Amino acid sequence: MFYEKLIEIGFPDGEARIYLELLKIGPQAVSTIAKRLGLNRSTVYSLIKSLELKGVVSSCKNGKIKFYASNDPNCLVGYLDRKCKIFDYYRKEILTVIPEYREIIRSYEFLKPVVSYFEGKEAVNQILDEAISFSGEMYLFMRDKDGKIILKKSLKPGLQGFSYIMSVYKDKISISNNSKGSEYAVVIQSKEIADIHKIIFKVARNGFKMNADDN
Repeated sequence: MFYEKLIEIGFPDGEARIYLELLKIGPQAVSTIAKRLGLNRSTVYSLIKSLELKGVVSSCKNGKIKFYASNDPNCLVGYLDRKCKIFDYYRKEILTVIPEYREIIRSYEFLKPVVSYFEGKEAVNQILDEAISFSGEMYLFMRDKDGKIILKKSLKPGLQGFSYIMSVYKDKISISNNSKGSEYAVVIQSKEIADIHKIIFKVARNGFKMNADDN
């Protein structure tokens, strides 16, 4: 239980073992600690240095030999108090830059397409109604029940004759399938993708005009 509690408050395995060992047997030289715990001396020196920085181990000299001892267990509370103060300081520091971090997220989300899927006749009609109510620039790709592709720049009520409608407006692409029994709609929110489809519409429309002129 004692070992687990030390691990819970952030002590690495080696530090927890050394601290508990020194509590049990009192002040010891590094060589003794290393031998009892099965660690090499350089590792023990490094771990004890970390424990000293935590304020839970102290040292004293007896002749030429340096001995290390665990401080009173109450020092663990002091260690946690210091950690809390440090975390509180950095918490306040982070709070000051959170608005800037959020700006980075907004920039990323602006570029990231948002795709929504809707199923059923009612949902498809709602998507079409939204497009019909839009009064700005719009590009339409439509396919009738005979498979004929039609390009338009406005959407009006009475579209039952079209099995497939793709409308491009603002930064949105709305794709609707009106086939009876399998109605669905996909809406893609992305300025970049919408702009590309507007270009495709213009190229396709010019191609249709050129073919008509050739005839």
